[in-house]
Amino acid sequence: MKRRVRGFSLVELLAVIAVIAVLASLAVSMVARARESAWQTACAAQLREIGTAVRFYAADHAGRMPDLRWDTQHRQISMLREYLRDQFAVFRCPATLHRDDLWPAWYTFACATVDGTEICTTYKMNDNQTAVAGRDASAFASAAWLVVALDTDWAVRPRHRDTDNVVFLDGHVQAKTRADLMGADPNGQSPWWWWGTQP
Repeated sequence: MKRRVRGFSLVELLAVIAVIAVLASLAVSMVARARESAWQTACAAQLREIGTAVRFYAADHAGRMPDLRWDTQHRQISMLREYLRDQFAVFRCPATLHRDDLWPAWYTFACATVDGTEICTTYKMNDNQTAVAGRDASAFASAAWLVVALDTDWAVRPRHRDTDNVVFLDGHVQAKTRADLMGADPNGQSPWWWWGTQP
């Protein structure tokens, strides 16, 4: 007697295809999250390097912070380049190499021509003319709260999922939501460009 070989039914095949599709979508999602996390980590390292460069800059300029305004952000490139290992790559967040999240107007303030090459920064230095820009770095109330630079607040949306990276004068980097950036420091100073300036 011949044995009949039983094949898969249509329902079983559809069930297997559905399981494979779910697993594939989970894998793609995990890879995307890992990529975003890598970009955020690289960005934090670059901001930490910029924060260190600002401290070296201040040490060489009578303790003064870089004197920038909102429309002269490009000057950070020439001011800090001698204090950086990679003089130009550090100014561009890795996430912006894959998706540009800045308003077009940003590039009118954030690009400079250096040695015949146009270099743009995607980070915003603290340009608070009243309390930070050009001021004595030792006079601030809290170096742990004074923002040196951040993923620019000119971005259409937060750069790293729901947060932007921020480097503080003491050298540490934190991820902050937009709501955090508009909030107050422990001394009640807000928003972020006033943090750490007043006792």
